[in-house]
Amino acid sequence: MGYRHGVEYRYPLLDRRIIEFMLRVPSELLCVTDYFRPLLREVGVGLLPEEVRLNTSKSDPFTVIRCQGFTGMQLWLSWGEAGRWREIQNLGFVDFDSLLNDIESYRRG
Repeated sequence: MGYRHGVEYRYPLLDRRIIEFMLRVPSELLCVTDYFRPLLREVGVGLLPEEVRLNTSKSDPFTVIRCQGFTGMQLWLSWGEAGRWREIQNLGFVDFDSLLNDIESYRRG
């Protein structure tokens, strides 16, 4: 999705060399901090601003905005079908009254 909008994502953590290295690191060394990816955070000392290095947020603002848009569009398109979903026996676990109320609330803004 990002690529279609001119954003080229890079995922350095999927580099084979990093994965192989991380598999050789004893688990005890990865669990001594309150942060995920402690080795990358330590490598970033002096290279990255502290607010970036120690950021624990996993959200990507671009993806969040796009997903909200798709969710809204899907709710809008699903509105006409949701009432018929009650008839599907495998969906007996769904609280359809609550679902329809949520969809209507979303439609009203």
